[in-house]
Amino acid sequence: MNEIAFLESRTLRQEYADRAGVLEAVKPLRKMTDDLHVTTEMVAAYFEVGVEAIKSLVKDNRSELEANEYRVLEGDELRSFKDLCGIAGRGRSMALFTRRTVLNVGMLLRDSEVARKVRTYLLDSERQQRPMLPQDLPTALRALADEMEAHHQTRAELENEKPLAEAYRDLMDADGTFDWAATAQIFAKLTGGLGRNNFLDLLRGDDLKILKANNTPYQFNGMDRYFKVRPVKGGKNAEAVTRVTPEGLDWLRRRLIKHFNPQTALFPVGEIA
Repeated sequence: MNEIAFLESRTLRQEYADRAGVLEAVKPLRKMTDDLHVTTEMVAAYFEVGVEAIKSLVKDNRSELEANEYRVLEGDELRSFKDLCGIAGRGRSMALFTRRTVLNVGMLLRDSEVARKVRTYLLDSERQQRPMLPQDLPTALRALADEMEAHHQTRAELENEKPLAEAYRDLMDADGTFDWAATAQIFAKLTGGLGRNNFLDLLRGDDLKILKANNTPYQFNGMDRYFKVRPVKGGKNAEAVTRVTPEGLDWLRRRLIKHFNPQTALFPVGEIA
């Protein structure tokens, strides 16, 4: 199979749709300040083609792209997104791609050298992951010894991480999410020891604008992976409760690092206070 196969088979493209990590392996992908979405212009810049080429591709393949997180925001949803990202434009709609959608574009776009490299990288990664069978007994024994050594090393690393993992588990709700007090505690080292209320003030502030006044996140495409908002019984004036998912912790970590250390590369999540 060669990279042209992606152009011809939607089934094949869907099979590889979760491998968006290859985008950064080929070329840095600039994202909006929410660290999640990409505009049409950004997609065009990544693939080094004109904006009209991307718009034409979207028109011809809209249903497939929408199945892979492409959306057009309008009305209140667009206003919320502009507030979150600090966008001052007056456009009445905005097309947004996620990394998954950008990968989908890369598997469809014909006249782009960058897209061709993305498709080739996908295939090369697949070939490298396929196990190679040893050709003789000595090779097989060496492979077994290497596997055992790697297994013991992994077990040792897991033992070292066990106290931190147990600390996170103690802070986790039964459904696998974290409340705001637990989330503030997890990021205490990164934020300088902010407690729950001050941490929420930070997330509502003008620099981050992650939360609304009622401590629920701005909702748009993809955010439900990071936050779970649940209504609370008690009448129409009862406030909703927001929980943070494990994936949401990683997303918040990246946003907080950019806020506190804009010139610093990513580093591991803050220790439990």
